[in-house]
Amino acid sequence: MDGVQTRELRGLESGWIELGEEHHPILLMIHGYPDTPLVWEYQTRHFAKSFQVICPFVRGEGPSKGSRDLRRFGVRSQSLDFLQMLKEIDPSGERPVYLVGHDLGAVHAWNLAPLIGPRLKGLVIFNGLSLLQMLQKLKSPRQHLRSWYIYGMQLPWLPGFITRRFPERLARFAYDLGQLPNEKRPEVAADSLSVPLKQYRAFLRDMLRQARQPQRPLSAPVLVVWGERDPFFNNLSVKDFEGFADNVTVRCLPKGHWVFREEPEQVNRLLENFFWQDPTGGHDAPHS
Repeated sequence: MDGVQTRELRGLESGWIELGEEHHPILLMIHGYPDTPLVWEYQTRHFAKSFQVICPFVRGEGPSKGSRDLRRFGVRSQSLDFLQMLKEIDPSGERPVYLVGHDLGAVHAWNLAPLIGPRLKGLVIFNGLSLLQMLQKLKSPRQHLRSWYIYGMQLPWLPGFITRRFPERLARFAYDLGQLPNEKRPEVAADSLSVPLKQYRAFLRDMLRQARQPQRPLSAPVLVVWGERDPFFNNLSVKDFEGFADNVTVRCLPKGHWVFREEPEQVNRLLENFFWQDPTGGHDAPHS
């Protein structure tokens, strides 16, 4: 796989795909499940001219080795991994960072965003929520029905057996539910689905822990691009993000869970407008 970098981060081998020039702003894109960083291919090709694009393999995926310690799959531990990754990429800690997350990657992105500090210039979310946002959604019985798979992931051995025995079928089932056309489906490694299941178990523990902690709204601008036909979530509105960020823009498209793959050109234009918008009202390319 071209552009793959590996380092030992906090005691575990970790990997990411890296494209673009080192002097450009950093665009950190975190994938979800059952995907790999290849899910971002329509965006990485487009934005590598203006950014140094970094697409991590989440813990347990590809070269990012798993662990017997469930905590290494949680949001806090993986945020520390991502921060160490940013330090490896930009030792000066001076370059601006734009952060993107989808699905479970959105969970990581929401948790990581405030830890980046003033370097964070924008957060983009595709069809995913923070743990506390999801906790609010679960007040609706309908959301519990849509989130049936989360509860299935908590079973002790069955999810691991299914993902090891039927990885292609599982990925196909997920893409079918998410209404992703066959020609837009990314490559998924047959052996890459079982270990990241631990994220679901770690996230449940993290959700209960975060519910007891105060939430400070994110000051950096946030763009939410949402596929309205997502079967995994109830309908979304700006109200879902009240108290989580001070400046949120929501754009809903009549697509499924993988909206950025279904409509890459339209989504890339939305991202360009968001990345390049100057606070004074004009626009300025990030690399200038």
